Amino acid sequence: MSSSDAVLQLSCAVLVLGLPLGVAVVAPPPRSALLPIVTGSAAAALAVPAWAVVLGLSPDPAARLLDAALLGGVAFVLGRAAAARIGGIGAGVLAALTGAVLLAPLLLVLVGIVPGVLQQALGAVDFAGVLATHVAVAVTVGVMQALAGRPPGPSGADPGSPAPARTALAVVLVAVAATGWMLGAERLVTDASGRIALNAGSGALLGAAVWLIIAVLAGRERPAGGAVLGALLGWGAVGAGAPYLSPMAVAAAVALGVSAGAAIVLRRRAGASASGRTAVAMIVAVTIGGVMTALLADGFGLAATGSIAGVIAHIGAVLAISALAAPLAAIISAVTLLGSRRPFRWAIPDSN
Repeated sequence: MSSSDAVLQLSCAVLVLGLPLGVAVVAPPPRSALLPIVTGSAAAALAVPAWAVVLGLSPDPAARLLDAALLGGVAFVLGRAAAARIGGIGAGVLAALTGAVLLAPLLLVLVGIVPGVLQQALGAVDFAGVLATHVAVAVTVGVMQALAGRPPGPSGADPGSPAPARTALAVVLVAVAATGWMLGAERLVTDASGRIALNAGSGALLGAAVWLIIAVLAGRERPAGGAVLGALLGWGAVGAGAPYLSPMAVAAAVALGVSAGAAIVLRRRAGASASGRTAVAMIVAVTIGGVMTALLADGFGLAATGSIAGVIAHIGAVLAISALAAPLAAIISAVTLLGSRRPFRWAIPDSN
């Protein structure tokens, strides 16, 4: 693909900023961590055009801007998740290194090479690079959890719940970001654009609703704060299915994926880490969503072809991305964690 619709790309680049904004609405970083995380996220975004040159992708400034906007937002979310554990500067370094070394090249390979590498190698579709934006980030969080150990304080308790209006705003911002990215990743307006936008936005909103239902059934007194995570799980569960699934198939993928993810995160278990459970939940939601796509997708799903190959290919793709991300995430996390401890003092105390 030599060029894209510049207006579409620039518009979608603005929309995907709803991802970091939505997370910041319900979980604002400590003041001491804000500048390092933003700086690290910007560094991750700036790595996108450099990697595009290295990979030999065709020059397309508008498309690269959209890619960079998404990568910066994903890096911000990753840094925010790490801030309480390794401090502000450590979180910024983790966001920068993970974004620049792991996520940027992975996303460009999955989205910028048509047909995709996974499709050529495994027969798996990874529309909009959801394995890079969701699975690779979850692997990084899981590796960091394993290396750093449990943070101080009760790990299984809800940290609190923002006001319902703030939660609703955050969920809408995440849904807008999902719509913007998955629509923009198509690069051009096509016959499938309407379905992509509908499936992406409704998937994120439905994910938040499913999360709230599961939280209430689980007896959580203040479940609203997790609705943003539910929206992210819904985004991941739709993933590759955005252009190919009917509304009922989207609902099934999101309901199953988010329910499984919510059950993992919300379970009460002594000594279990919330960040570790969240990482597993994200991988599970993306896997279930991809399997549902392989079963129900128009034209190439099991229902249309009778072949189970798509299911096997998607599970193989998740395993492949996890196998690739794990060693790189281990190195990046180890470097960051080393710097977060004395005598380096990268980790500024987090205080508001």
